[in-house]
Amino acid sequence: MAGAISNGKIRVLLADDHEVFLEGLSALLAREDDLDIVGVAGNGSELLSLLSTTEADLVVTDLSMPGLNGLEAVRRIASEHPDTKVVCLIGRWRVGLCPQGQCLR
Repeated sequence: MAGAISNGKIRVLLADDHEVFLEGLSALLAREDDLDIVGVAGNGSELLSLLSTTEADLVVTDLSMPGLNGLEAVRRIASEHPDTKVVCLIGRWRVGLCPQGQCLR
C-alpha cells in the first residue's frame, strides 16, 4: 500500500507489545517534522490489520510479541506489501528466533 509520501511526511506504523515503550517511541518519533505516526499496534495481528486499512511507508516493529509475532508479521508484510519498508526491534535475542539467519526468506 506504500506509495508517494503523503504531505512530504513518511507515514509510520508502530508495533510493540510493551505499551510504555510504544508510547515513548511514538512520542519521540512524533517530534520529527518529516514523520507522521499513522497507527500503533500491540501485536502482529493488529499490525497486519492496521496495514490492510492504513497507508504506511515504514513499519517499526518488535520481533518478539505474543500471538502472531513480529517475525511472522514481517514475512507477511514483505509478501503482501513489498513497497513498505520495515525496521525490526528486539529487546532480547532468543536462540532459535531467527534460525540460521533466515528471518525473512
